[in-house]
Order: sequence, then structure tokens, then C-alpha cells
Amino acid sequence: MQAQQTPTIMSPGAVSVPPTGPVKKIARNKITRPALPTISPWSKKPVKKRIKRAHTPTTSSIAMSSPAISSTPSTQVPIAPAPNVNLPPEFSDDGAHADVVTVGSSRNGKIEAWKIGDTDFALYRYDENSPLPDAWVKQITKDGKGTVIPAFDDVCASSDGIVCAISSAGKAFMLNTSKNYWEEIPASNAKRLKFGKISVGNAQNFWAIEKATNNIYQLLFNKEINVGGLTIKSNEWIIKSVNGLDVAAGIDGTVIALNTQNKVYQLVNNTWKEFPGVLLTHVAVASKDIIWATFDRGPVHEIWKFMPDVKTPTWQKVKGANEQDAEGFVHIAINAGGTIFATDDIGTIYTNGDAGVVIVPVTPEELKQQQQSGQPGQFVQLDAGHIATKSKASSKRTEAKKAGKVHPIQPDPKIVAQKKLTQKKVKVAKPGMRRGGPPVVTVIQKR
Repeated sequence: MQAQQTPTIMSPGAVSVPPTGPVKKIARNKITRPALPTISPWSKKPVKKRIKRAHTPTTSSIAMSSPAISSTPSTQVPIAPAPNVNLPPEFSDDGAHADVVTVGSSRNGKIEAWKIGDTDFALYRYDENSPLPDAWVKQITKDGKGTVIPAFDDVCASSDGIVCAISSAGKAFMLNTSKNYWEEIPASNAKRLKFGKISVGNAQNFWAIEKATNNIYQLLFNKEINVGGLTIKSNEWIIKSVNGLDVAAGIDGTVIALNTQNKVYQLVNNTWKEFPGVLLTHVAVASKDIIWATFDRGPVHEIWKFMPDVKTPTWQKVKGANEQDAEGFVHIAINAGGTIFATDDIGTIYTNGDAGVVIVPVTPEELKQQQQSGQPGQFVQLDAGHIATKSKASSKRTEAKKAGKVHPIQPDPKIVAQKKLTQKKVKVAKPGMRRGGPPVVTVIQKR
């Protein structure tokens, strides 16, 4: 996809400027971050975000562990759906709640969905075959040394089987799926960095936002560094921009970032290029043509989608019931097969299915044959040698939902009242900007 070119925000390897100025509220309002001097076109203007209860970690030691997967069922207190939710077609209430939710796919094509509990901030994994109202299973999150990681700020799953998370201490971890423990993502400068958000598009595409500075970092693999006069190769987190509100990476290497004025940028040839005429609060990227997002316009949480297959590719609002604009989502996650998990203002989870994707290496000739086969279904062209084929939704839970055997958890009025008290109203200036977007090339086609 193409976008109007703007000046480079910050070149790779640039040094961050020490923070100065007043304290600003940013993403998910879990923490406060100081503003930075104006050294890029990204504005420092604060953005309205929903208020969430802060949590305090029970330990400051984050190391590496043994079993990470537990069979302990979720015991979170149920919460009623938030008002002002107009769902897009095919979406339904999952029957659970979260602080953060993500969805990807395992290497064998199974759905890989995770969430952070909205009361205990622990990690939960989605059980695609569960017939229970709450299909989320609380995990025993330990590192390789057996140390428990008690709470998390963010979690992200890619469509090629990578799962990463940010602990409440700001450390970036990756799930070791073969040994079932969480290991800190190795990098030469990892000890001095504390992150608040992470995104992983594929096994070679890691991004994060630093808590204290809003700096956007990319993980550079096998960088040559000098240690004691010796040149060695090591991973390193490098600054790609400042004043970042959100960043999301796709399976095909697409990277979209938002600044603190809600402007939207894509990284193209190591340069940030702006999408003019659109403002967003949160963005989710599966590939260059599968991008969903939200924008908090006062009390209304708009839902946006990038439309690559129209005459003039652009950003458009998603439609809900009665052809009215869909609204209500504040956080969205999506995998390369188009499966979406989203949450509303009080953490209610909504989904449009539970299918994973299979990443298949193919030759250009095989890819062309699949395009012309005429078989039903969809595929995503990742590059010249890979495709993502949408797998079938899990039968047990999907069939139970269709049969009416899976019902949302009954609300608890006391918890609902408590959540409403924690939500503060923040005035948001009207953007006064024309909606629109740049032309792109469609890559999702029917077989």
C-alpha cells in the first residue's frame, strides 16, 4: 500500500532525546509518560484514552521458567457488556472479559489467542474446543529459572506461531513453545529498557514502545557491536521513532504506527509516510490489506477498516446493525486469516470466529495455480514464496455456539458499577479532517 510521503521521523539507530516537559497520559492510561522535545513531525498533543485500574507487581524479579501452560480454568468475576456497542456483522459476545486481547495462529494452523485478565492482569490462553461459557484458561507464567511472572501489561501473537508479552516490570518475553516457559527476548540493551507495549508480525519482525519515553523500537537481529574491543553479533533494540501511541506489525512485514496526535504512518523503505485524512487511537495489522483500527471520539468508539478492494482504496467506518456505523470496540487484534478478537470499554470480548491460518511455502507457479483454482475460501499472499490459507474454525466450540449452548457470563451489577466509577470523561477536540487514504494493491483474493 502506498501513502503520501512525509519527512522521516527518526532514522534507524538514532539516539533518543532525554524526556522533558509536562507529563502526558497515553495508551491504556496504565502509566504516565513525559513528553519529548519537538524533533519530529509527530505531535506531542495528548490523546483521550479509557481509564484502567493500575496494578502493582508482586515481584521485581523477572527471569526465565519451566511449565508455562496450566489447566486452571478462568475464575474472573463476570462483567456486563458496555452500552453503546453496535457490532459489525458476524461478531458475537465471547462470554469473557479482558484488559488486552490478541489473536494469531500456531504453526499447525490452530488459533492462538491470548488475553490479560482485567482484574488480576495474568495471562490466559484461549481453548478453541471448550464448550464452557468462558473458554479462557489461566496460565502458570514462569521463566526458565522457575520464577513466576505475576502480571503483564501487553501480549501479542503472530500468525506464524510467535507469542510475546510485556511483564508489569517492562520486560519483553517470548513463549518457548517446545519447553513451555517464557524467556526474555535476548538483546544487548534489553536490561536498560522497560517497555509498555509489544507487537510481533512474524519471527523476524518485533516492535515495542518504551514506557517512559514513548520511543518506538524495532528488534534488529545479529547486529555487529563492539564489546571490549571485540566485534560480536547480537540482537539489539533500535529506536525507529519518538512520540509513539501505538505500533502494529503484520505477517508480511507491514508496520503501521500512530503518534500521540492520532495520525497514522506506515514504514516504507525505512521512512515513515503518513496516511492523510484519518485519525486513529488503536491499530491492528494482519497484512498490508487486512488492517482494522479504532478511534475514540469522545464517548463513541469508532471502528475503522482499510479498504484496499474499492475503486479508490481508503479507510472507511465499519457498518453494524441496520447499516449504522459500528461502534464500541476500543482494542482490536486480527490474524492473517481475518479472525478478529476485540474488547469494548469495560473489557467484554467479541469475536467473528476462531479460525487460524496455515503459512505454506510455495513456488510462484504454485501460487498462480492456487489463485486460478476457483476453490472456495480465501488466502493471503505474503510474498513470492508464502501464502496463508484460512483453516477451518474449531468444530466443538463453534458448533456449541450455533446450537445456543454457549452463553455469555451473567453480569455482576456491583462490578459494573465499580467499573463505571473508574471511567473518567475526557474532552477530545474534533479532528476536523477529511477521511481518506492512499491507493494500494489488493492481495486478498478468492481461490
